[in-house]
Amino acid sequence: NYAILVEAPFAQVWEVVNDKNAAADFMEGVLFSEIKEQEDNEILLEQKTKVGGPKESYHYFVRHFLFRDERYVNFEHAGGELRDILGGWWFYEGKDPGTTVLVYSLHIDAAAFAPQFIVKRGMRKSIPRTMNQMRDESERRLAERNGEKNGEKNGEKNGEKNAEKEEAASE
Repeated sequence: NYAILVEAPFAQVWEVVNDKNAAADFMEGVLFSEIKEQEDNEILLEQKTKVGGPKESYHYFVRHFLFRDERYVNFEHAGGELRDILGGWWFYEGKDPGTTVLVYSLHIDAAAFAPQFIVKRGMRKSIPRTMNQMRDESERRLAERNGEKNGEKNGEKNGEKNAEKEEAASE
């Protein structure tokens, strides 16, 4: 299991973790990600990820089970080039208000493509990177939302101040 503190509330982190169609936009190793089916709390996801090594990338399907009220997501292999995928995301309130502790667990069996010791060695590098990308995207989206709210208010205030300055200059 891997964990990281995210300076964003649960709802924001949940949104990022479950933004499967946009994952390739903010996750370095994701080449393609698309929801193929969605019903209630279950998603069938098609992905292609870049992992390095002799294979370079893997194309596979993963079934996600979303439990928002309980604050976790489980996922499992549903087909493709890998033999098995199993894991989950868990969300806990951070010590400070508006923060979330995000926990990630992942098991991959690449079958003949890579022995388990090579997969685990690669995951020691890729999972912390994944966690950092999830944190960074959650915090970026939160800042963008807050900036839009503050920007509108500040823009109005600045616009009013500029109009006052122009009036004073013309007198």
